[in-house]
Amino acid sequence: DALLTNFTVIHLHGKNNKPLYSTINGYYPFAFADMPTVINACDIALSRGGSNTIFELLSLQVPTLCVPLKRNSRGDQIKNANYFKNKGAIMALDEDQLKDNLLQSVNNLYKRRNEITANLKKLNLENGTKEE
Repeated sequence: DALLTNFTVIHLHGKNNKPLYSTINGYYPFAFADMPTVINACDIALSRGGSNTIFELLSLQVPTLCVPLKRNSRGDQIKNANYFKNKGAIMALDEDQLKDNLLQSVNNLYKRRNEITANLKKLNLENGTKEE
């Protein structure tokens, strides 16, 4: 709820993961939406940091806060988050700190979005589907 004070929230979720909210002003849940279209509409993103999503966000240069799963995970989300955090390309938040630090971290990401976007540009990511 606190996020909705300053942000419009687009929530991408799996078809079997029904959102808790459905009719709150400023909150828009989508199941399996066209990710590039939705991501292009975002100023910032909050993600678990799975491979597909993180590379979509990075290639579209969307400043991202990753909160990787610690439990019930192969550990790839943590590795992704740490790698790109060390390059200054994302911010990361430990899942155990989510409850107490989410709002502050999202606000900080928004304030630092230009700096993080500049760092994303330095990564010089290329389109992996581009034909030559």
